[in-house]
Amino acid sequence: MIKSLLVAALFTVLSLSNAYAQENLVTSSTPMEDKARCEVRFMGEMTDESLNEFLDHIAGPEACRNQKNVLKIKIQSGGGALDPMIFTFIQLRERGNIQTSIDHSSASAAVLMFLAGDTRIMKAGSTLLVHRISRFVENHFDDISGISELMNGYKLASKRYVEIVSERTGLSLAEVSKLMGERTYLSAEEALKLGFATAVVP
Repeated sequence: MIKSLLVAALFTVLSLSNAYAQENLVTSSTPMEDKARCEVRFMGEMTDESLNEFLDHIAGPEACRNQKNVLKIKIQSGGGALDPMIFTFIQLRERGNIQTSIDHSSASAAVLMFLAGDTRIMKAGSTLLVHRISRFVENHFDDISGISELMNGYKLASKRYVEIVSERTGLSLAEVSKLMGERTYLSAEEALKLGFATAVVP
């Protein structure tokens, strides 16, 4: 119990077999009376370890594995490692029928988790931060080829990030690149207008 409270990323999975209704936000693809409840909360830094644990949680309860059920993900994260988040985004999109939400703030790589939702909800007063992807180099290289390889990987990941944001929001690649370059904080209302969010709630 103590160990679970100390992990950097905290996940809470709720799986209830009873039917539930959610005001005006339930998609019409599955009748409400057939839905079970599956909620996952992601808090903290996005790392290989935390994102793998996150995916393991989704693969656990039967209600979460069942693609007919809406998977609800609450996000509170300043971001983290881009490469594993891109992989997580792909896994979430393959699963589908996802509702993501932000009550306070999320940034950087966490934007991709938010955009994985078919329904994307931001609470009034919450924010989303979009900025140019950065990568800190801690390794010592014997020759320039190591740095070159690292930078190529960085450029590919950054390019994919821009493409995903463009695909999910409807913004052009140039518009996304401009937002990232200017380190843009988006209010819930601005995120809705630009296509990041699909709904704003009080």
